[in-house]
Amino acid sequence: MNARIELVGLCGAGKSTFISAARDMTVLPSMLSFSYPVSPSAHMRIICMVRILSLFFFKDSLKCINFLKKKNNWWLLKKIAFRSAGILKRHNKRLILVDSGVLQPIVSFEIEENVSNSEIPLCLLLGCISLPDIILDFRIPPEQAKERYQLRESRDGGKKVREDSEDHFKSAEKIKSKIVSFCSEKSITVIKIDATREFDRQYVSEKSTEILSILNSRDMAI
Repeated sequence: MNARIELVGLCGAGKSTFISAARDMTVLPSMLSFSYPVSPSAHMRIICMVRILSLFFFKDSLKCINFLKKKNNWWLLKKIAFRSAGILKRHNKRLILVDSGVLQPIVSFEIEENVSNSEIPLCLLLGCISLPDIILDFRIPPEQAKERYQLRESRDGGKKVREDSEDHFKSAEKIKSKIVSFCSEKSITVIKIDATREFDRQYVSEKSTEILSILNSRDMAI
């Protein structure tokens, strides 16, 4: 049985740093493959988009219409469809997704699009997408995540984070918590990652062992 693992956390929480550390230390179970974003075909993206919209509208047509009245919200649906199509393209692999899962765009939406009060019908939307088997929940105070994100973007020449974007990070933290709670209620395993600490060999190895133990207990491992 294949298992899908997604990383979920605020922008700047250290998701890619954690995976890079695990890869460089070669401490993750060998049956788990690192998976970076891929470019699915336009056909696959359209199929995923139509599926999500159809379920969204069928479950609650009024909320669907109201949500889609905001132009920025289309970005979120297109991003989720793109990620969903990418996962389908790699359906035969055991995945550790590096910032390319379907849940992460929901968390980072307001930060990346610089919007407030997007009023995402979260439970409704989550019921329209394919959820992972395991979530790595990166935990860090919004203020610290914002500082890291600003430093990374300025260093890498990315878009400048607005100084007043702290509210976006706080909102994103609330959204992440709701996503994690929703997934927990659906019996999806959540592994907590302390993103405030250094990802040294001992800590990454401990988390690797935890992942493997869960896979074995659910008969997901080879």
